[in-house]
Amino acid sequence: MIDLEKGILFEDTNILLEWGKPILNLAKQIGADVITQPDRTIIEWGNHKILDGLCLDLSNTFLLKSPREFKSIEYKTSGDHESLENFKLIAQQLLNQFGSPTTKEGELNDISEKFWKWETSIVNISLILFEQHAYKLALSIEKNN
Repeated sequence: MIDLEKGILFEDTNILLEWGKPILNLAKQIGADVITQPDRTIIEWGNHKILDGLCLDLSNTFLLKSPREFKSIEYKTSGDHESLENFKLIAQQLLNQFGSPTTKEGELNDISEKFWKWETSIVNISLILFEQHAYKLALSIEKNN
């Protein structure tokens, strides 16, 4: 079982993003790209291995307000083939690590929109596949309060 109690571990660099730490300080410490736009701040963490070997291009987006503390991390992609294949890969890894999702709409191998969510005492993990001109995929890992 993956230990998410302290934060998100980048397994490839052995860097731990600790829950509750000032997010801009974490970004600066590890050299993440911080993009400030008039209506949002985006932190691009880059490609890292998490959750026992998943290599994902991770980020955070904060709308209309500046980020305060590290509470979540995201992976997003679009494109039919990439989104469908990555859903299967990520879903299987999450099933192996956390068991059946607490919320599950859509089956693993059917081509339809899906919403899967794992709720633990430490984090909520959402894996969403949806179609908007092309398939899009979103993974979110968020620390419980």
